[in-house]
Amino acid sequence: MTDTNPKEGRNTSCPPGFKIIQDRKFRSRGNTSHVLPCDEDEINRLDYQHYMARRFYDALRTTTLSRGIDIEYPTRLGSLLTDNGFTGVAADYISCPIGWRGRPGVLLQRNMSFLMDALKPSIMPVLGIGEDDYADLAGQFHEDYGACRCYTNAPYAYGRKPLNEGR
Repeated sequence: MTDTNPKEGRNTSCPPGFKIIQDRKFRSRGNTSHVLPCDEDEINRLDYQHYMARRFYDALRTTTLSRGIDIEYPTRLGSLLTDNGFTGVAADYISCPIGWRGRPGVLLQRNMSFLMDALKPSIMPVLGIGEDDYADLAGQFHEDYGACRCYTNAPYAYGRKPLNEGR
């Protein structure tokens, strides 16, 4: 299939099932509501974004563990309740949009920006970057949250305390 690129008026080769819009490849069938292209540039951007997010998370985990804080503790809430005798324990998570899906997403995006600012003095040395690079990183995260429909998972757990038979 050959499409004419309206941006430049030139023919661009494109495999079946895709279309070219402003030099970017998109699916022409299926979930066409997906806002991101599906071309090499987008794959590279996502790879870099995931690499930077993982690097930031690893730096955050290193920093908090050095202070005796385990930020992954909430992911073990279910086993903590079970280990302490709770019954009927249920543990799961809820996905929370960052920067999209209305007011809750906007508020979480704002909180994520506040968190990035608050963590700057602790995280910069671990990442080995200066203030300008950290500002660029935080700014890129902030831009990508809503545009890329990012979310975070918030774990929760609940259960029943065992009945005290001695009362």
